[in-house]
Amino acid sequence: FIFAVAVIAVYKTFDDFSVITSTIGKILGVLSPFIYGGVIAFLLFLPAKKIEILLYKIKKPFFQKRARSISSIAALLLFLIILVVLLVIFLPSLYRNIYEFARSIPGYLNELYTFIKEHFGDEIQIDHLIQTVNQYLTPSKILDFLSMNDWSSYIAGIQSVIGTLTNIGLGMILAIYLLIDRANIRKNFNRVLQLIFKERRAERVNDLLIRIGSVLNSFIYGQALDALFVGVASGVGFQLLGVKNAPILGLIYGLFSLIPYFGALFGVITVSIFTF
Repeated sequence: FIFAVAVIAVYKTFDDFSVITSTIGKILGVLSPFIYGGVIAFLLFLPAKKIEILLYKIKKPFFQKRARSISSIAALLLFLIILVVLLVIFLPSLYRNIYEFARSIPGYLNELYTFIKEHFGDEIQIDHLIQTVNQYLTPSKILDFLSMNDWSSYIAGIQSVIGTLTNIGLGMILAIYLLIDRANIRKNFNRVLQLIFKERRAERVNDLLIRIGSVLNSFIYGQALDALFVGVASGVGFQLLGVKNAPILGLIYGLFSLIPYFGALFGVITVSIFTF
């Protein structure tokens, strides 16, 4: 009977897969502020903790009583200031570089096509592949995609963008509450663990989760700093070498560096192809 129920459940899952994914999407849409809040609180935990330690060292009653609240708000404000500065300073030049880079892609494809024709001959498969790529990556199509002439498609996405920004804003407010009240949240979570497991097992699970969170947080910040350093250093290096679109190539290499193990290799291959 259990096997028959499992077979029916699996069959209905795949038979109504679109309905199930749509339902899951709606649930995640409702829970998105809480998801954003949890992620933001997790990312801001380390800087908030560092600021809180600094505030306790001031030895002023005002700061010591409100150290956790001030550190949580300060960490969020610092994150927003850095984000705004990066957007104001780098976004316009980055857009120009992406625009110029997209305009250069058809030329890159023609050079690649010429190189393949010279070294591999007029093979039908390669010729057909190059023609297919050229058909979809023409300058007009790329520039139409990057330009803002088709206002209807942009207006259609405004509602989604506003909804996402609203959820992120609510998530930021929730993140502050999570950071400020994290001691009580941890205490209540320990009580839940003790209801599910025995006391020793609950303590081991709690310690394991704390270690996982600490390692994951350090890993994320380490990868982000590594990607930032690699992106800036490679962008400056490309600029000194006179490579076209150096900032966007540095950005590509930095983003690839976020991928553990194989990201740097893929970044080297991708950036080298465009550079040559």
